[in-house]
Amino acid sequence: MATLNETSDPTDQFDIGTLLASFTACYQSDGQLLLSEYIRGCTEIQRFFKRLGLVFAFTVNEVGGFVQVLTRHLNDAEYGSNYVTIQKMFEYETENKLCGTKVNGQPSGTRTMLQLHRFLDYNIQFLDRLNDLPFDSKCAPLAQEIFCKTLAPYHSWLYQKTAKLAMYTLPTRGGLLAISTTLDADQAIPLIRDAVLAIQRVYTQCQALYETYNLLDLS
Repeated sequence: MATLNETSDPTDQFDIGTLLASFTACYQSDGQLLLSEYIRGCTEIQRFFKRLGLVFAFTVNEVGGFVQVLTRHLNDAEYGSNYVTIQKMFEYETENKLCGTKVNGQPSGTRTMLQLHRFLDYNIQFLDRLNDLPFDSKCAPLAQEIFCKTLAPYHSWLYQKTAKLAMYTLPTRGGLLAISTTLDADQAIPLIRDAVLAIQRVYTQCQALYETYNLLDLS
């Protein structure tokens, strides 16, 4: 069983190659989704937001909290084997009626992952459309538009206002690439496109699971 470090340091340099590799490895040839690689990919996105500055600390902390919960489930010596794949997690928690409760003192995996699932939807759409922006165009309008469509309905008015204000600080597309990665644009852009496709593949499979188990409205 995979064992992950609960306290991964999100101050490390964001690596688009690691993001791509994580979500590519998450999706196995038989369609199973490895939770360890899902966690690794989300941790890399956490690093991306860390690079954007202190105004995004609320996002970094929120995602970090969700990642820690999933990591504790996966690493648990007693029941962690039920969390090796995302499919196993759904089966275990639904069969034992744990989705809306706590598991060994932690929020359930399905409930926790739903927050990350919605967060991935935002990142897929943002990174996908980022590639169409001119290099000197500000990212803020795009980020805010996608936030309103994806994450805003699930958050309080105060959270929405804080998030939108933080997005005003985003630089141009060229500036964002310079802040977030050490690669030049010619290297980074193809990797971003591939990463979006890899994340989308995992997201689509997870969306089907939430629909099959009727858990999209899990609170």
